[in-house]
Parts: sequence; C-alpha cells; structure tokens
Amino acid sequence: MYQHHFTRKLNKKCDQLPFLDDSFDLIACRNLVCKLVEPEKIYQEWHRVLKEGAEGLLLSY
Repeated sequence: MYQHHFTRKLNKKCDQLPFLDDSFDLIACRNLVCKLVEPEKIYQEWHRVLKEGAEGLLLSY
C-alpha cells in the first residue's frame, strides 16, 4: 500500500508539468488516457517527473 505525504490534484497541461525531473513516486490518472490527443507526449512527460522505479497508475472505465 502506498503511504503518501500529500496528494495534489493538477489541472494543467499534461505535456508541460511544472515539476522537476524525478519528483514523484506515483502518478495516478483516472479517465484521461482515452481523451488524449497525443498520448506519447504525455507519457514522456510523466516518465520525466517519475523517480526511477516509480509507477504510473492509469485507470479508465
């Protein structure tokens, strides 16, 4: 189970996140992936801000 110090909801451009490289242990995303026009750009940006060995959790229903 993940233990977190804070949770942040972000309403910004997903391909230009305002965070440093290797900033997060987890990115959780719900009902966004199916709406992305250029998902590869967003995945690259998520990869940039995730720490090495971190995980992305993408939920869609």
